[in-house]
Amino acid sequence: MAAWLPKGVFFIRRTGIVLLICVYILLNLTNTAVLASDDKVAVNLNSLKKGLVKISCTSSGNKRIKVIIQKDGHKYTYDLKNDGSYESFPLQMGNGGYRVSILKNVKENKYAFLKTEFLSLELNNENAVFLNSIQNISWDKDCKVAKAASELTKGLKDDECKIKALYAYIVDNFDYDYDKMKKVKEGYVPDLNVFMRTRRGICYDFSSLFAAMSRSVGIPAKLIKGNAKSVTGYHSWNEVYIKGRWVIVDTATDAQLKEGKDLFLAEKSPEEYIKDKEY
Repeated sequence: MAAWLPKGVFFIRRTGIVLLICVYILLNLTNTAVLASDDKVAVNLNSLKKGLVKISCTSSGNKRIKVIIQKDGHKYTYDLKNDGSYESFPLQMGNGGYRVSILKNVKENKYAFLKTEFLSLELNNENAVFLNSIQNISWDKDCKVAKAASELTKGLKDDECKIKALYAYIVDNFDYDYDKMKKVKEGYVPDLNVFMRTRRGICYDFSSLFAAMSRSVGIPAKLIKGNAKSVTGYHSWNEVYIKGRWVIVDTATDAQLKEGKDLFLAEKSPEEYIKDKEY
């Protein structure tokens, strides 16, 4: 918040009641919504019972828009399209109170609050959050991803068999794109239609596709970001819910091992992976 305060505020050495009130007002002015006539923000809570919030925004000047979702000291930050279309974001930090904020870039790396909502999530099954279509795991029942998953798991009644079929399909038919990995920009979000067409992508694409396919056939799956001992740099993989436990699956790594004809195991050891974020 210091960057938003007028210069000199923190040089005050003696803080009487009046000065304290002034500083309090200054701090809170920076957190007050600055919704201008050309800023239109909408927060749709119709899917709250699924652990989902949908947000849209339009603002002139092609400004960058961000969404921040917070709970119990944990925070997730997303870019939001500035075109009025709704994007879906998960409330994946468990039941309880959430703060959802939409911010607009006003200068350099400074953002102003457009809108803040306080939500309360009460799900009977918290794993239901990981069945949704969200910004970085985007699918619907009529898309190529869902149709392929349905065909691959047709006639299979056991979730483990379904997951093995989806895993094998991705590892055998998609290749890791090393050139794309070198060029990918900050804020990149997988486009699964493109990935399905090109069959080439980075770990983020692989994990998004596996999660979308699993969710589309009714199996909870997480997209995880963090670090793996066998991978250099930031990485993305999956956890999928099978027989009452979360199992680690890393299709991007296994697709690369496949290329090198190395042996690999579908289920990975938790000791090899350090989780940072989950979606």
